[in-house]
Amino acid sequence: MSAIIFLLGAVVIAAIGIGVLVYVSKEPPRSSLSSIDDFARQKQAMAPRANSGRHKNSAHAGNSGQAPSSASNKLGRGV
Repeated sequence: MSAIIFLLGAVVIAAIGIGVLVYVSKEPPRSSLSSIDDFARQKQAMAPRANSGRHKNSAHAGNSGQAPSSASNKLGRGV
């Protein structure tokens, strides 16, 4: 009977230890750079997307889907 009590005690202690490890791993980091990382993550989430223009059809935007031409092409100096 004492062996069963010993095993139950070991299982309870192991479960408590695993619970503590899970709790600590889920806790937010407390390093000096964690607030900077949080700010960068929030800034990235709020940044406008590159392909989220207001116009769904590029012809309405005055751009026929082509890349903008450079100033040298407009002046006829280079191709």
